[in-house]
Amino acid sequence: MEVELVPGAACVGRTVARMSRKLPAESLLVSIRRVSGEFVFPHGDTVFESGDTVLASVRTEREDDLRRALTG
Repeated sequence: MEVELVPGAACVGRTVARMSRKLPAESLLVSIRRVSGEFVFPHGDTVFESGDTVLASVRTEREDDLRRALTG
């Protein structure tokens, strides 16, 4: 699934490591597409930015949980 991060989203300005406890256990962040078009493979120290599009693999029944964790 893809999640677009708008200004004020819960994870904007935070690292993947900081947000990891809030993400469903059955999820994997695959990549982040920056506004510039650059693709980032997320690691613990990767900081989420406004305008990012997060590509994640997650069980269908946990999609809403992942979206809430990232966007608030």
